[in-house]
Amino acid sequence: PITEEKTADLSFLYNAIEALALVLKKDDVVIIESTIPVGTTKKVAMLLEKRTQLRAGEDFYIAHSPERVLPGKIFYEMVHNDRIIGGINNASLEKTKVLYKQFVQGQLYLTD
Repeated sequence: PITEEKTADLSFLYNAIEALALVLKKDDVVIIESTIPVGTTKKVAMLLEKRTQLRAGEDFYIAHSPERVLPGKIFYEMVHNDRIIGGINNASLEKTKVLYKQFVQGQLYLTD
């Protein structure tokens, strides 16, 4: 969603992150699968670090993969679409890649 000021409304994301912080544990992988502004993944990582005392990229892993599905074809596209994955470090990228390779048949493109 967009705010009245024409910026991304990240309130839903931050509400989810606050809830996630209550249960996040060592070695968990957090994937933001939404269209978000550049830099949001790092902000979320810092917020989770502050709330949990865990270190992003070391104690838990965090990546971003933009949502790329059309209504009515979600399950098909979830499996067959190519994915771009951005992580805060290589460990986060690799852990996300391993997860996605279990069900994604499209190409996986890794970036920072």
